Amino acid sequence: MSTDKDELVLSSPKDWTFNEDDCEVIYPINPRTGKSYRFPALNGEYPLEGKPGEESEGARAARVVTVQHTPTGIAVAEDRFLPYRNKEIAMKLLKEKVLEWIDRNSKSDSDG
Repeated sequence: MSTDKDELVLSSPKDWTFNEDDCEVIYPINPRTGKSYRFPALNGEYPLEGKPGEESEGARAARVVTVQHTPTGIAVAEDRFLPYRNKEIAMKLLKEKVLEWIDRNSKSDSDG
């Protein structure tokens, strides 16, 4: 049973779970440098420019972080604060969505 492409297939809903290792985090990339944007050392709770919700599109795009749960394909994007804080918020929201998805699908699977 040992092949180069062994995959673990979970067929029982009771085995489904959320794991951060199954998530992909996508940070914004500066098109001029090809690297992620640099931000000043703040605690991440404050928007970078303007009043909250009134920042320029460029400022929001520079700090949007997307977290995707690879097994389910569910993704969450966050852009309210600095990238590190946005990642924390997006991961929390993603966990809630994935656990809801698991709960919903495990109920429908047990009904059938």
